[in-house]
Amino acid sequence: MYDSLRPLAVQQALYDEFRERLRKQHPDYTEQQLAEAIDGFVALPRRDFLRPAPHTTGGAVDLTLCRQGEPVPMGTGFDDFSPRAATRFLEDHPQDEAGQAALENRRLLYHFLTRRGFVNYEGEWWHFSYGDRAWARQKETTPCYGFLDLEGRGDIW
Repeated sequence: MYDSLRPLAVQQALYDEFRERLRKQHPDYTEQQLAEAIDGFVALPRRDFLRPAPHTTGGAVDLTLCRQGEPVPMGTGFDDFSPRAATRFLEDHPQDEAGQAALENRRLLYHFLTRRGFVNYEGEWWHFSYGDRAWARQKETTPCYGFLDLEGRGDIW
């Protein structure tokens, strides 16, 4: 497991780091283009009980499969913010033998978790939710979890 519940400060740090990386890669982007590009991979950090970032609810998890304690090939590394990270990328693009192994690993992770009620964020093979807004939208129900305010809870972190 790479990541699950995040305090708002951690979400902010991830957002800021990715924003700076994108700004350097695309200095010509307008603020709107920058915000849209960020939104595809890192949720806007906000203290919003109605529209919280998934990881600030405890309902989202980033994970992979391991064999003998080592991550198996998945086609990209964790937090690869490129089109190759999309869950279906390997399905839609023919693969060599190594890519075929990664495709099978993605399928195994996806089917194992979705059969247990999780939903996947299609832009990241590693991101699954249960009980947050994304989960509720796909399951056509009400979210179980909302924003969890961890500020000032140093005993947890």
